[in-house]
Amino acid sequence: MRLCAIATTLLLTASPQALAAATDTLAEALDRLPAMILTNPAAEHAYFLDVTVQQRLVAEAAPANAYEAMLRMEAAGMLHPVAAIHQGGIAPWEEKGGIALSQVRYFTGFGDYPYIVNIWGLESAETAQGVLDMLAARDFAPVGGDAVLGNGEPMKSDVAARDPSNPWRGQIGQATFVAGRDETLIQANVPEAVEAALRMPRDAARNPVVATTLAGLDAALGEGSIVQGMLISPAFGLGAVDPAGFLLPGPGNMDEIRAQLEARMAEAQKGIPPYLGGFVADVQRDRPGAAFALTFGDCATAETAAGLIEARWTQSMAEKAPGTLESVVTEGVDGLCAAVVTVTAAESGLRNPVFEQVMNAYYQRQFTVLQIGETP
Repeated sequence: MRLCAIATTLLLTASPQALAAATDTLAEALDRLPAMILTNPAAEHAYFLDVTVQQRLVAEAAPANAYEAMLRMEAAGMLHPVAAIHQGGIAPWEEKGGIALSQVRYFTGFGDYPYIVNIWGLESAETAQGVLDMLAARDFAPVGGDAVLGNGEPMKSDVAARDPSNPWRGQIGQATFVAGRDETLIQANVPEAVEAALRMPRDAARNPVVATTLAGLDAALGEGSIVQGMLISPAFGLGAVDPAGFLLPGPGNMDEIRAQLEARMAEAQKGIPPYLGGFVADVQRDRPGAAFALTFGDCATAETAAGLIEARWTQSMAEKAPGTLESVVTEGVDGLCAAVVTVTAAESGLRNPVFEQVMNAYYQRQFTVLQIGETP
């Protein structure tokens, strides 16, 4: 079923506080990031996990399946503290991290591995300072002049200290570096990345493209929740085609080979209109689902894109992840417009089969629903 509506948003200041509950934590998290990350040509600008929502869903499903619980953290797995939870579970993470997961509201972060900047969104500035005091009482020492703490030499492996479930050590025992800023902790593999993040303005959520994307999610989800997701760039819609598909398939009839290549080229040229950015979300309403929020230059283009996204989902993903389709087009900031398409799973539960299939296809470079290309 398709529900399409136009919603005009009174988001005059693009302030996160103007947004309703569905996007509150996401907007807050993105407003702890610098808008300059939006100039990164990578497909993903930032990663996000709402720990409070994820843990609430786990509690509601008690006794919860640990594997299913971890899947509701998958999109933020590039962030080191989240990866450490995946490696050993919550209890070892809390013991070695010196903090209860319940004290963490969200994780977000940006950058390319191994220089990802991880942001811990905690309960308060006092909680953040308490963690820093705890680390200083362990093996952390001041590094440089920006109140950065570290527990070793940057990027140097230490097999004896290796503990993948420890959020304060790398996969092969590397040191980590951390500093506090208000109610957040900033963590990275090198102190220079932490120092730079301390000095950067925090304004990503107030960027017109991001603010419009958030407005679209708010209009589409109502009282629903965003569990996890990725802030994406237009490059997300350019990288779904596997280059291997354009290699010569081997000996054979050249007419057949040529026809195969032409078919692949034709498919690669199909897609939705170019977008300015967006967010791919694992969402929870009465049932789990996925939301694709993209920002366009005007509402007419956004309406066209919403229909094309639905059609492309039906063509390429509906059999793998059946669900109910809905779309909302929302006017946002500076004349921009967001198209949000949600796919809601057929059954309720902790596991989100729709978002799982999105991530599986994306990892295999087979997720073409948001592919940018020529349109009719």
